Amino acid sequence: MQGRADAAITLVQYGDYECPYTRLSRHSIHQLQREFSNSLRFIFRHFPLEEIHPHARAASAAAEAAAQQTDFWTMHEHLFEHQEALEDADLQRYAEELGLDSSRFARDRTSPDIENRIDRDLDSGQHSGVPGTPTFHVNGIRLENGYDLESLRSAILAHIAGTEQVGSSSRVARASAAEARAPFGNTAACCRRWRLTRTRTG
Repeated sequence: MQGRADAAITLVQYGDYECPYTRLSRHSIHQLQREFSNSLRFIFRHFPLEEIHPHARAASAAAEAAAQQTDFWTMHEHLFEHQEALEDADLQRYAEELGLDSSRFARDRTSPDIENRIDRDLDSGQHSGVPGTPTFHVNGIRLENGYDLESLRSAILAHIAGTEQVGSSSRVARASAAEARAPFGNTAACCRRWRLTRTRTG
């Protein structure tokens, strides 16, 4: 989590470290964090689409292994900045570049605790109807119209103003304007899941 625990607005992103649209959406997130400061907290949840992104789950595990050394967000950004190189050897090298204990990192990223953490995020996303990455929720409401800066800002402002649900008519109008401004401004521009590769047991 980034931001204050008592912030008025919680922005949750379900993302995939190998998804180019999740990577692009970071610019909007960074701008919103600057604009809304203490009013906004940001939570990233893992939603690796293993059927189309074979390295995504290992990258999520690397981020969580870095979190064990209190360095989740540095690794988070590093993984997106090096999205084209997410092999195991690359992940281990990133840990060394960031000054982490590389032996502990190697152990942690294959630990059952971290696997369970990623599974919990996946289950949460599936339960809330996440269709692909990136998907955003503002105060528990899934955004339907896009994830460009203006769409996210409008949703946040609506909640700050006390609106419990973004009106569908205004969503359509804002989505049309946003598509003209942003190359990744609608829900069609995302990496979509078409099946689950994880086998449930028990």
